[in-house]
Order: sequence, then C-alpha cells, then structure tokens
Amino acid sequence: MKLTRILLPILVVALSLYSIITMDYRFSSVGQLLLGIFFFITGYDDIKNKKTGWGGYFIGGGLLIILMSIFSF
Repeated sequence: MKLTRILLPILVVALSLYSIITMDYRFSSVGQLLLGIFFFITGYDDIKNKKTGWGGYFIGGGLLIILMSIFSF
C-alpha cells in the first residue's frame, strides 16, 4: 500500500505534465483513472487505520472520479 501511495501521484503528475507540455491529451483519461484509484486507496487506508474522518469522502470522490474517467473513454 505504501508503494502505491507513492507511485500513483508520481504517475498522475507525469501524465499531466506530459499532456500540458505536448498539448497531447490522449492520456488525460488514464491520469484521471489513476487519480481516482489513488483517492480510493487513500480513503481505504484512512478508514482502516482510523486516522481521520475523511476516509468516506476520499472513497466517494475516488469512485466519482473513476466513473467519470470510465465514461470519458
């Protein structure tokens, strides 16, 4: 879980920077999907470890982003 919480944001930033620099937006849906997965994992970890009360919001936001990226394919 720790590795995915480090790798996913790096991939999202890399895809976003690539899209902005090259003006090629083919991979924006993939970046949104990875961002949704990252939000979902963050919410799951928060609920599992009982860190904060934001876990449900992260899971809900992550599912919303995942659904939006799936429909944009």
